Amino acid sequence: NILVSLMGFSPETTVITTHVVRPERVLIVLSGKAEQSFDRAYGFLSKMLSHARIHQVQVDPIDPTDIYNKVKGFVDTY
Repeated sequence: NILVSLMGFSPETTVITTHVVRPERVLIVLSGKAEQSFDRAYGFLSKMLSHARIHQVQVDPIDPTDIYNKVKGFVDTY
């Protein structure tokens, strides 16, 4: 199973949800402005999942087509 998490400026939701759900993979969807949040989250996520199971994709946060296409592309790969 894959957890898809939309990350803003607070990484707590992604970290807590990953801890509770225990997915096989995590895909974090973020804009360029949320890179620091991803870095903070990664420190916690890497204690729960291997590096190969934590993924990120940067999207245009106001373009739903970009978000959909990138998430679908990732899900189709796995």
